[in-house]
Amino acid sequence: MRYEYWDEHIKISSATPGTTAAAIFGDVKPPRSAQTPFQSVSRILNGVVHNDRVILGDDPDADGAKDCFDPNVQEGKDQYFLNVARQRREGTIVF
Repeated sequence: MRYEYWDEHIKISSATPGTTAAAIFGDVKPPRSAQTPFQSVSRILNGVVHNDRVILGDDPDADGAKDCFDPNVQEGKDQYFLNVARQRREGTIVF
């Protein structure tokens, strides 16, 4: 979509907020490393101002993106995130 609407001066970015201390955590305490909603929004808006194609909401997301599509680390990443998802469902969080 970004390039379909480029000539109409409509800019489209993809953004992820990162780990943000927000209502999504429900009754589970967010990790200490979680940023505030203000920090997340500030980073996303800065990316929009700079017309970034992909906006990563926090440093861990930006670091993880470096090897996100590297087939040499895919299996390890899949196992890690599957473990995190399972522990979140059980009410614990691992970081």
